[in-house]
Amino acid sequence: KRAGRRGKYALQILVVRAQDLPRLDKASRDKNMIGLADPYVKLVLGESKARTKTVKGTLYPTYDETFTFYFDDDVQGRRPQVLHISVWDYDWGKKDD
Repeated sequence: KRAGRRGKYALQILVVRAQDLPRLDKASRDKNMIGLADPYVKLVLGESKARTKTVKGTLYPTYDETFTFYFDDDVQGRRPQVLHISVWDYDWGKKDD
């Protein structure tokens, strides 16, 4: 998958899996509920954004997704670009955790 416009350089990221994710849903506090997550991964590099598919009902998701971010040389006076990676829990009809 591609993120951002074409540039002189490319950064390729492979998101393989996550493990031991915390139980964030309220259901995890109920002994009768499993409290599993529906995790996905967000990647942000400068103004370019990408995300993995959502893997439903697990604390050990496997993604095996590759993302390519394109960028040019740093412009003098501009901050260096930082890759931000975060894991989110999809919550239908509510704000994601």
